[in-house]
Amino acid sequence: MFAESVGARICYETSGDGEPVILLAGFGAAGSYWRRIPPLLDGCLCVTMDNRGVGDTVYDGPFSMADMADDAVAVMDELGIGKAHVVGWSMGSHIARKLACRHPDRVADLTLVGTYLQRPARSDYVLRGMIGMVLDGRAPMECLFRSINAFCLTESTFRRFEAEGRDAPLPREPLDPHGLLLQLDAIGDNDSGEPDLGITAPTLLIHGDEDIMVPCEQGIKVADRIPDSRMIILEGQGHGIPFDAYADELLGFFSEHPIAGRRRPCGPPLSWRLCPP
Repeated sequence: MFAESVGARICYETSGDGEPVILLAGFGAAGSYWRRIPPLLDGCLCVTMDNRGVGDTVYDGPFSMADMADDAVAVMDELGIGKAHVVGWSMGSHIARKLACRHPDRVADLTLVGTYLQRPARSDYVLRGMIGMVLDGRAPMECLFRSINAFCLTESTFRRFEAEGRDAPLPREPLDPHGLLLQLDAIGDNDSGEPDLGITAPTLLIHGDEDIMVPCEQGIKVADRIPDSRMIILEGQGHGIPFDAYADELLGFFSEHPIAGRRRPCGPPLSWRLCPP
């Protein structure tokens, strides 16, 4: 399904039924990143989307985090969702933060996974360099995927793969290196040195203590700048935290901020609207 946004046509999917949850993926990840999540969020309508730069979303030229935050609102409008729980991982956490600042009335609560104030220079060095090599034909896309795995997965995860005689998984969907470069540009332009991020929504932060893509202290700095935020540091987790490691905490957090109304089908099939009880 598609929603029209300014300068883009956003590909999105829905799964489940109940209180709406907007799931925003990170760098290089399409909406399918969350494909195993809906069964863990029983009682929720999960809304996923392809950010600009990846998947089937069509966009026109360079873009910003603000553009992608407005894209999420366009999807909410298409589905008739007035307010939602918003979850963002990595780059998606920046989109989520922009959404909470630009459209505070649309956010019931905010969950930021692996977030940061400033883009990690080491990560940008590797990813931007690898994308450049892919674009000029010096390296295949698999080299970029392996670099991303090296930053996102923990040492114990790689040892487990070795013991099982298998390799770390690589993305199934083909990715456009030009789109990935535009995502990196959007990440770099979004660095925040402001002492107050301007977020008023109830906020939960989740970070792995073994994250080398975005060191844990970066998440702590974000938490310090959001009033009354709550942070969970997961032991033994890296940047790509398995969703089941925090699904229960997330559902508990959602329950503290229920969304008024109930959902029922309105209009054509698979078009859902938030309707009064």
